[in-house]
Amino acid sequence: MPTATTIRRPSTDTCGPSATPPGTRRRRRPSPAPFPGPPSPAHAPVVAVWRQAPDRAPDGSRAACGAKHMDLTEFLGGTPPDRIIAAMAERTLLHLPQVHASPTSPDRPRLPFGWPDFVEALNLYRPDSPDIRITKAGTLVNTSLLHPATGANRIDGAAFEALARQGISIILNRMECRLPMLDGLRRSAERMFGMAVTIGCIATFGKGGALKAHYDPEDILLFQVEGAKHWDIIGAPTTPPPGDRVVERLPDKRVVSSFTVRAGDAMLLPWGLGHCCDCLEPSLHLGIVFKAPMASAYLSWLLTKAEADPRFRPGPPIGSPPEDQARFDAGLETLVKDLMAAHPPAAWRSHLARRIAGSPVTVDRLPLGLPLGIPVRREEG
Repeated sequence: MPTATTIRRPSTDTCGPSATPPGTRRRRRPSPAPFPGPPSPAHAPVVAVWRQAPDRAPDGSRAACGAKHMDLTEFLGGTPPDRIIAAMAERTLLHLPQVHASPTSPDRPRLPFGWPDFVEALNLYRPDSPDIRITKAGTLVNTSLLHPATGANRIDGAAFEALARQGISIILNRMECRLPMLDGLRRSAERMFGMAVTIGCIATFGKGGALKAHYDPEDILLFQVEGAKHWDIIGAPTTPPPGDRVVERLPDKRVVSSFTVRAGDAMLLPWGLGHCCDCLEPSLHLGIVFKAPMASAYLSWLLTKAEADPRFRPGPPIGSPPEDQARFDAGLETLVKDLMAAHPPAAWRSHLARRIAGSPVTVDRLPLGLPLGIPVRREEG
């Protein structure tokens, strides 16, 4: 019997000649689980998996309804940014129920983002991209399972649907590089909070969570777009080493809070706070990840200035008399002090602000393998 993390490779007999002997009637198997949309044809883009959203134009775009770009104020529903900034500073969890729910349909979010937009973004990824991950019950799954039987380096709709029916999660990062509407959200968030951000999402199609218990190294502002998700908060925020996410090393492993986040809710998850999720139904949440620099980033910025200064070119006098080594050490200390005086932390903060204010998505920022100028092929499912 397969374990909870067993993934079956999608069958290829739907993509080529039938393996059933001539004259034999094949029994049609029932759908193994509910799925948010009709089946897609073999080798169709993933967009065929979901029904067309009612607020879209006939060509599938949102231009007709004026939602081409998104603004963060649409997500916050009147919540003052100062409240979120204060929660970041205090590193406290902030749950905002129904902050972006529709006033006419409280059970439905009013965000101009949903399953069709997730699928539209997914069509722009490649299975070998570092910005896409597949998990099941917290265990990584090889993204090559998303390849079509032909071996083309693109995500196949039939393969994706077969995996989704097994209860997987898909994590997409750097979505602002794929969808202009999300790049507008990125720029809006950077203007509002004054720090660089990136956009990602997690879509889950079965019970369980996308990841095992962990903590994130960045503050994340989450928006539950579809479905519901149960959250367990573990201990208090910790200060882990950079890149460390192992919750087993937390000093306090107790579950201190449990709650359910539903479509229309928002939440600020502070960095270093252990958590674990369990999806109650197919779930989609969008996340704004704040890439706030650590103080050590100031030293990296100083290093770029030092590398451009010819006074830092001479190396240490290895093998020289002690008095020469002492003279070099004293001179290097003076150079570093002069460098910090010429480029103080305030100048570094101004540099960050200027970089955030003028960082539109350009071709050189796009991931390798993204088909530029090639329209996404769409087929009716």
